[in-house]
Amino acid sequence: MTFPPAYQRAAAFTTPRTVLRPLRQWHGAQDGATPRPLPGDCFSALICDCVLQVSRHNTTNAAQPPRMARIVERNVAALLEERQNEEKALTFSERVAERITRFAGSMRFVVVHVFLYGIWIVVNLPFLPAWIPKFDPTFVVLAMFASVESIFLSTFILITQNRMMKLAERRADLNLQISLLAEHEVTRLIQMTSAICKRLGLQEGAMADLPELAKDVRPEEVLSTLQKHEQRLEDNDGPSEQK
Repeated sequence: MTFPPAYQRAAAFTTPRTVLRPLRQWHGAQDGATPRPLPGDCFSALICDCVLQVSRHNTTNAAQPPRMARIVERNVAALLEERQNEEKALTFSERVAERITRFAGSMRFVVVHVFLYGIWIVVNLPFLPAWIPKFDPTFVVLAMFASVESIFLSTFILITQNRMMKLAERRADLNLQISLLAEHEVTRLIQMTSAICKRLGLQEGAMADLPELAKDVRPEEVLSTLQKHEQRLEDNDGPSEQK
């Protein structure tokens, strides 16, 4: 039996639910009605009806936005809300340090300092007329002012950097937990696939590392392995540096 091309394309997306719905309608099994036998000559009409409903269902869902976009929007909204809560939980000193650091890293800070230091230097130049008062002819006060300013700016920057390091550590822990969860899920999928292959009597293929992939990875073992390799590299670099 040959179906039209439109039915053949829609049949590729056929699911058991979409096939059973017209089948129940054809038999009259809904609402407790007595089922009617399905005529043999109407089988092709039933298949065409199923495929047509699948095609309409896919056309309706194609106009809807993908579900992944909703998940991404929800995750972005949750992250923004978490960031706002973190900013609200800042202390007064952290807020002051954050604002000063933000201003020190902007072009306005550069423009203000170029203007102030430029006027300071120009006014105290030795070849200017005598009627211009020179309050710092040796520029000692300017150097002291710049040194004190650099001390306070470095302190504010370190305070902000410490807070950012804490946030980075939390996000790194979050990424680690998500990676471990993904690894655990992939391991379970490999185990389930292997069980299905054994149940159906299928060969899994020549993969020597498949049994190892089906085992859970322990983070402490990975860390110990990394430490061993790092120690080995340091031991190998030590004699080469001495030479």
